[in-house]
Amino acid sequence: MNEAWEKLRNPHCKDCDLSQTTKYVCLMGQGPIPCQLMIIGEAPGERGEDIHKLFSDKAGKLLDKLLKESGLSRDDVYITNVVHCRPPGNRTPTRQEIKACRKYLGAELDLIKPKYVLLLGNIALQGTLGHSGITKYRGKTLSKDGITYLPTFHPAAGLRKPDLIPVIKTDIGRWAKMVRGELITPREFRWRLVNSSADLQECLTDISISKQISFDIETSDLDPRADNSAIYCLGIGTPQCNWVVPFFYPGSKFSSNNLATKVYEAVHTMVIKADEVIAHNGKFDNHWLRVHFGKGFPLTFDTMLAAYLLEENSPHGLKYLSSLYFEAPEYELPQPVNPKEVSLEKLARYCAFDTYYTLALYSILKGELEKDRRINQVFRHLLMPASNLFEDVEGHGVYVDLPQMGKAEIHLSQQVQELESKLTELAGKEVNWNSPQQVAKVLYSDLQLPIVAFTKTGNPSTSSEEALPYLLGAHPIVETLLQYREKVKLTQFISSWKEKVDPVTQRMHPTFKLHGTVTGRISCEEPNLQQVPRDVEIRSLITAPPGWVLVEADYSQVELRVAACLAREEAMRRIFQTGGDIHTRTAMVITGLPADKIDKDMRKKAKAINFGFVYGMGSSKFKMYAKAKYGVSLTDDEAQEFRDRFFELYPELKNWHNRQREFVHNHGYVRTPIGRKRNLPGIASFDKAIRAEAERAAVNSPVQSAASDLNLFAAIRVAQTFPEDVKIVATVHDAILMEVKEDRLNEILPQVKEIMEDREAVAEKFGWDIPVPLEVEIKVGPWGKGKIFASNNDNLQNNSNVI
Repeated sequence: MNEAWEKLRNPHCKDCDLSQTTKYVCLMGQGPIPCQLMIIGEAPGERGEDIHKLFSDKAGKLLDKLLKESGLSRDDVYITNVVHCRPPGNRTPTRQEIKACRKYLGAELDLIKPKYVLLLGNIALQGTLGHSGITKYRGKTLSKDGITYLPTFHPAAGLRKPDLIPVIKTDIGRWAKMVRGELITPREFRWRLVNSSADLQECLTDISISKQISFDIETSDLDPRADNSAIYCLGIGTPQCNWVVPFFYPGSKFSSNNLATKVYEAVHTMVIKADEVIAHNGKFDNHWLRVHFGKGFPLTFDTMLAAYLLEENSPHGLKYLSSLYFEAPEYELPQPVNPKEVSLEKLARYCAFDTYYTLALYSILKGELEKDRRINQVFRHLLMPASNLFEDVEGHGVYVDLPQMGKAEIHLSQQVQELESKLTELAGKEVNWNSPQQVAKVLYSDLQLPIVAFTKTGNPSTSSEEALPYLLGAHPIVETLLQYREKVKLTQFISSWKEKVDPVTQRMHPTFKLHGTVTGRISCEEPNLQQVPRDVEIRSLITAPPGWVLVEADYSQVELRVAACLAREEAMRRIFQTGGDIHTRTAMVITGLPADKIDKDMRKKAKAINFGFVYGMGSSKFKMYAKAKYGVSLTDDEAQEFRDRFFELYPELKNWHNRQREFVHNHGYVRTPIGRKRNLPGIASFDKAIRAEAERAAVNSPVQSAASDLNLFAAIRVAQTFPEDVKIVATVHDAILMEVKEDRLNEILPQVKEIMEDREAVAEKFGWDIPVPLEVEIKVGPWGKGKIFASNNDNLQNNSNVI
């Protein structure tokens, strides 16, 4: 061992205290001293400890392989860890252990004198730079004390989750090019700052001769409606040049409102003539342009959505994709941009890079999409029209009943206080009911209730999903606590909505993400309308302004219908084809009773059974699922008996589950019936739990994705059919929320139902012949309070509480 290490070793061993809990071997770094290149990991593995060699296990072999592919070898690099002793059980080092070892890592850096350091995993990032969040920081260059750091995921994480391996490979390849000085601005990159009338004329001429145009904007923040929000500049990319038009930024010649509007109008007139208008997350840019200039560009190709559709597991940010495909240099600016710290020249060049790489990505991703006809159809006929739809949806917003919101806030506050007093009375003492530790003491120490679940840290759980439902009936405090938490959650919803609603327009403007989930389901934020509790007092705050009516059009049992199609399950198909109720039918078989004897509770159990077992859930998990989701209590024997009877009734479901598992093991992916691919690299993981999760996803992802896409496709067609008289305001799971002109309600709603139930349109666009009817229920009125619309006689019926 190097003599310098002998001086560090003894105090290091004394301070880290790991020698007290495990067989002691202190593995210091290995490699040339000094060395310009350094890799810092987490802690020695078991094999490394045994043979006194760092990274000698499977993770080390993967690291060696990725280094070799990048043009480097272990001999070129000094390798060490944040913690030099292996924690017992190969667990993650604690903060105290990282802190104890940090000064020795600092001494190691002083000794090695590296210029470039690759950080493997969050512990390395935290122990070296004090940052936490490897997902946030990976792939970004960070500088400290003259050393350039690049964090990435640990190779061991790639072994557990194989979808991370391409990301690690990209980052190591980028690091290798960085140290060789190969990350340079491409020669073909050309850009111009438009800061005069002559510059603008040249820009417009270039746009007019270009068939493909990319665009990007730089803004003051993320919300275009925020006070003092501003578009700093607009970038336009052509095959010849990348033009940047500055607006409301120091140094711009077009910073007055009138002049900025005229300049934008001139650029817009030229851009709309292009054959292809391209952006990366263009919905965001167009939303800003609509708010500040009244209109956006006709987006025809979104590189972010294309990358997401091709590989949903990988990052699809522009910087990552640029480094992946083009070995792009680092050109990040601090966000949000501060005009006092960033010159117009720097900001414009940054914006020009965005348009340049967006246009370059278009050529690559367009070709990748065209290799798979079905994926290309999904992109062209679903994702791009949906992106344009949600520009309108986000711009229009959802209308909120503000007077009713004030009343609901007061009422809920009173309920919270009453429930808190009741809890205190039941506990016999003052307790902070929002503290899991204090609640756990009351439940498990004072009242001696059984512990049914634990947190990740090993403490008794007080979760409203994992623990409390299974303690119902054990003590009155449990039901009261669940009620209290539900009311607190509702007050939090109102508080967050109050911050987001415009008091003048009475509208909130949620953001919908077409790329927000790996399954293809749409996600929503600011606020998230897809997680609003099924509480009438909260949901009914979303309504429609005078002259319009809120309408909710909801697919009935669509996931079960899709599953019946994919499984080729004839018994399920017959129920749907003959207009039967699948929950009632399941209840009849489970109980042995005729249909007229099936009550609400029986049907409720059957609903839990259908949605639980359709994806192959085991009986023990089903027992917990039925309790938590539907409030149905079952014994172990009942759960197993229900499962056996379910698969006797619908035998082809098991065969379908087996086919999906076999397919994903052979191919590493599955497809949805409209053509999406769900890539599941976790099927090759050494971790049994991850492989099992991939198998489950192979079964449920195609169903959930197809159901979501049916709803999305219908929303697009409804919006296109009634551009003036129907305003889509949200999609929530299997439902569409829309505002419809009141005087055309009876004329439009039957057509909405017809569009949503149209299977021929799905077959025509995506080649999926759906063998069972689709059924849609329409409710009219404030969300959650709507009356059922009966299309046969155009009457509104009172909303029933049928489950």
